[in-house]
Amino acid sequence: MRLIAPYNDYVALRGPLTLAPAQEEREVGGDSGSTSTRQAGGAESAAEEASAVAADTSSAESPAEEASAGSACTSSDAKAQSPQARANHTVWHTGGWTAATGEPGNYAWLHGAMPVGEDRDYDAYAAACAVDDWVSANIPADRDIVPLGFSQGGLVAVHLLRINPERYRAVISLSGFNAPGQVPGTAPADDRLADYDIPVFYTYGKNDGVVPKYELFATAAWLEEHTWLKTKSYHGLDHNVSLEEFADLRQWLLDNDITSGVL
Repeated sequence: MRLIAPYNDYVALRGPLTLAPAQEEREVGGDSGSTSTRQAGGAESAAEEASAVAADTSSAESPAEEASAGSACTSSDAKAQSPQARANHTVWHTGGWTAATGEPGNYAWLHGAMPVGEDRDYDAYAAACAVDDWVSANIPADRDIVPLGFSQGGLVAVHLLRINPERYRAVISLSGFNAPGQVPGTAPADDRLADYDIPVFYTYGKNDGVVPKYELFATAAWLEEHTWLKTKSYHGLDHNVSLEEFADLRQWLLDNDITSGVL
């Protein structure tokens, strides 16, 4: 965030699935894979796929009573509940968050690096609903919010539009990919998303060895159809980010009046 939009407020939400526990978790609970951590304010997550939410630069107070009237997922469609989606919901919503201190761990949003088919739909829906619930409970409805994510986080950032496009000002997906949206109820806003013309910044490396090219191309094509897309690929870049990419992102933020421009 210091390189992209240093004058914007932001919060980093840690994925619920523990790949490697943080130092304090190892010391206190041993090898516990069930502990998850939310990091807020200036805390930085070590998870490669961590998702961030950047708000506008106005002064903010965020008591629950000033939050938005409700999440798009408060009444989840029964069709969108797989066993792993229910497991995600349990981790996210039953007091699984702990304070972030000490050596960071490694966490993920999805079961597996790139789940396929219905599994990806269920995971994307559960993750996006959890983030959307957090936004509804903690950020006033009159504040602009821009979800930002890399890889798995990019999928989650875009999926927020697929469940609640009315809430999000724009979206940034770096080296992300999409859920197929084949399971009924997991992407309920797809049929109306194009009406909002929401700005989306989607980029990836031409040498990405993690996300297959057909996934990258399919994601770009879907975003072109459903959003106001700015996309670019970078020569020599693998599944990573680059300073050139950040420079393009800063300009896009400025073009869309999302930052102050003093970068």
